[in-house]
Amino acid sequence: MAILDPKPYNALVTVHVSTNGTVSLTGIKPIQLISGSGEGGLGGYSAFDSIDNSPIPGILRELVGDGVSYVVLAIATQVVNGINYAIFAEACVIYPEATPYNVIITLHQDLKGAYHLIAIEQI
Repeated sequence: MAILDPKPYNALVTVHVSTNGTVSLTGIKPIQLISGSGEGGLGGYSAFDSIDNSPIPGILRELVGDGVSYVVLAIATQVVNGINYAIFAEACVIYPEATPYNVIITLHQDLKGAYHLIAIEQI
């Protein structure tokens, strides 16, 4: 007999919606964020949330420059010595017929308010 011990985790869930409206699950990929004690726990990331009224899309444009465009879809935060941001975004190289892809971008805002790009990981 199996013993279940479910734990919360962040994941990228992909679905396909056909032209007739049928929805099918096409994948679930766990997303590893910077270590912490779990979603909402001490040191852990918050759940991903909408970007309403967030300055992050503008700050991201300043940090990454030109060459790739990013459309921010959701943001999770982690309070540390400042704030870590895990940003779920769609990226696309600025080139004709380039294919968009999903990324997790990690930013850190230090206690003085400066932002630092930590990582961009394709998922």
